[in-house]
Amino acid sequence: MAKKKKEPVVINPTELMPTTIGVMETKESGPWVTILIIGLLLVGIFFLDDIREFINNGGLASIPVVKPTPSPNENEEEPNEEEPLEIEYYELLNTTSVKLENFELHNITITNQTLTFQLENKGGVSNYFANNDYYMELYDLNKTLLERFKIDNINISTSHTFTYEIKATNATYFTLHLMTESDYPAIVLKKENGISYLQCSKENETITYYFDNKNELDSLEYMLRVNETTENFDQLFDEYLDLADKNNLINGVESDAYPSATGFEYYVNISLNTIPNITYQSQFVGKEYYANRTSARLISFELESSGYTCE
Repeated sequence: MAKKKKEPVVINPTELMPTTIGVMETKESGPWVTILIIGLLLVGIFFLDDIREFINNGGLASIPVVKPTPSPNENEEEPNEEEPLEIEYYELLNTTSVKLENFELHNITITNQTLTFQLENKGGVSNYFANNDYYMELYDLNKTLLERFKIDNINISTSHTFTYEIKATNATYFTLHLMTESDYPAIVLKKENGISYLQCSKENETITYYFDNKNELDSLEYMLRVNETTENFDQLFDEYLDLADKNNLINGVESDAYPSATGFEYYVNISLNTIPNITYQSQFVGKEYYANRTSARLISFELESSGYTCE
């Protein structure tokens, strides 16, 4: 039998470089750790282009955050809003008594559509109602608003009895409200020659209020028409003639009284920027004579509460 020829053994003198594929830290890890690492490397190589594009587009920051839709049974958080104040209704009875700041409202009666009540000072400042706007509102049995009026802004040192003519015949309840500037509803004023105005009428009276660009009172014109069938017509006409003459002596006031087709008319035009405030308050005492810079919406609300129609 022929002997196999032995191949010479060639030894490469180049030093071998170690290559690390994976590290098994413990025997418990077994070969699965190595297989997992190799698998992740292969996946990374296969999706290398997609990973590069994901990073270039902003990574995780570019993924929109979707808020979970609450379950129908889950209680959603309600915004923290103030609940409206509950309206307090009082019965229109003589036995009803209401505390109003440091005053007491009592002795309420309604006779022949005339409402009367008394306000007694219990330690409050006498000019409280002169500086604060309180309104009384009347409601029927179903608490439907019938009418409202302002408690006259007069000084009350001890007590005062108020009297109001009311239209309602079925008033059962009433409420009391302290109104501030922001409580009055906004209104849209008419304009003529660029000047804003509000005209309010009641029976034989018409008052036109003129406002500046801030809707604050600047001047007013009061017009009264008296029919010749009015009792003591001639005497009344003479009184208004004298009144017009007195008005014309005041700086910023123009006034007149003159015969008309049905009787006589009296008017007074007042520039509130010109007339001294003390003179104005002493000479013109009617509730329709508002002070300079009074807001349009306050005037409209108060006069409509007093039976005027404003537009």
